[in-house]
Amino acid sequence: SINGLMKQNNEKITELKRRLKKSVGKNKRLEETIDILNNQLAQKNLELVALNEKLNFLDAQVAQLQISVDTLTVQNSIKAKTITEKTEALHTAYYVIGKAKDLQEAKLIDRKGGLLGIGRTSKLSENFDKTKFIQIDYTQTVSIPINSKGVKIITTHPADSYQLDKDNKDKDLVKNLIITNPEKFWSASKYLVIVKG
Repeated sequence: SINGLMKQNNEKITELKRRLKKSVGKNKRLEETIDILNNQLAQKNLELVALNEKLNFLDAQVAQLQISVDTLTVQNSIKAKTITEKTEALHTAYYVIGKAKDLQEAKLIDRKGGLLGIGRTSKLSENFDKTKFIQIDYTQTVSIPINSKGVKIITTHPADSYQLDKDNKDKDLVKNLIITNPEKFWSASKYLVIVKG
């Protein structure tokens, strides 16, 4: 709007100069007024140029700050995603429940040792298929449903970090595995294998 006003003032001064030249008797006072207006206009033009330069400089600074903010936002987003992914990976655990025969056929457990099948122990296979396990966030899962008699936990988990929730009427029936201390429970192994009887 300032530039528009300056343009209008220039046009008015030009019109006044044109009229002055046409007038037969030159008006000294009008010439002085025009000179004053020309000087004021020149001064205002200089101020306007300075203000435009300052405005351009500030616009460049704002643009640079916006680039910095955008860069930081992207970096923070990437870091937050990485932290979330690492936290999820850190809190990921796996479990599988099944009969010993089914777990052996799925190559999730091996039965070793013993003599003529007596005294054999089961353990987690070395080369098992992780996709056959149920994946959980162990900070969110504190109860695993079993609903079976004769439950045996094959993987190593501290005994004081869980308890077996048994049925009130049938004491042999284990309803759930209750994890009382998730960090401790999953510290030895991120895999839980439960053999149902």
